[in-house]
Amino acid sequence: MVLVVDIGNTNIVIGVFNADELKLKFRMATDRLRTPEEYGFFIKSQFSEAGLTADSVKHAIVSSVVPQLDFTFKTLIRNLWRIDPLFVSHSMKLNIRFDYDSPSEIGADRIVNAAAAYHLWPTDLVVLDFGTATTVEFVDRGGVYKGGVILPGFNLMKDSLHLRTAKLPDVEVKKPEAILGRNTIQSIQSGLYYVSVGGLRYIIDRVRSEYAAQAKIVATGGLSALLRDDLSLVDQIEPDLTLTGLNFLFHLNNVQS
Repeated sequence: MVLVVDIGNTNIVIGVFNADELKLKFRMATDRLRTPEEYGFFIKSQFSEAGLTADSVKHAIVSSVVPQLDFTFKTLIRNLWRIDPLFVSHSMKLNIRFDYDSPSEIGADRIVNAAAAYHLWPTDLVVLDFGTATTVEFVDRGGVYKGGVILPGFNLMKDSLHLRTAKLPDVEVKKPEAILGRNTIQSIQSGLYYVSVGGLRYIIDRVRSEYAAQAKIVATGGLSALLRDDLSLVDQIEPDLTLTGLNFLFHLNNVQS
C-alpha cells in the first residue's frame, strides 16, 4: 500500500491507498514544532483504529508547502516504515508540462491538483482548491499548465479582520442567509462568502475569455462544498483530489511498484 501525505499550512491530510482504493484518510493540525515521534504516535493510533498494520505500507509520497516539516516527515516515515518517501516537485515525472516563468515556484499541492485533474479529465481545466489560500490553476487540453491565481482563503480573511481590528469578532465560516447581514457576525460572513463567490466567478470568466476555453471546473479542499449552490459553474467537486493525485504520481514515477 502507498502512504500519501499532503502537508498544508493549516492541516496535514494523510491517506493510505491499496491500488486505487483509498483505505484510510485522516487529518491533523499542522504544527511546525511537533517532533517526528509526536506525529508518529498519532499516525500509529489512526492505523490501529482502522485495523491496519504498519508493515502494510510499502511506499510513500509527500506533497509539502511547509519546508520546515519536510525533514520531520522524512524522518518519521523512515522510522515507522524504513522507506524513503518521494517528495513532489516540478522536476518529477508528470503528465503535464509547464508554460510558466519559474516552475520551481509552483507549490507542490498545486502541481498535484493540476496533474490529478488532467489525469481524470484530459481537457481544458480550471482547478479550484479551497485551503489556507484559495488557488486557481488552468491546464489546457494539451496538458500544458498555463498559470494560476492565488488569493486569501476564507480563514485567512476572517482571521485578518478579527486580528487587525479592535471590535470585529472571530466568526464561523458559513453561507449567510441573505446578502445583507442583520448584525456584525452575519455581515462578516456575508462579506467572506460573497467576495469569494464573486471573485471566483470573475476569475473563471476571464480565464475562459482569455484562453477561448469552455473549461471544465473542478473544485477541491475542505470548504469546496460550501460554495456548491452559488458557484454553480463548478462541474465537479472532488474532496480527495490531492490524495488521489499523490497516489497517481507515485505510480507514475514508480512503474515497478
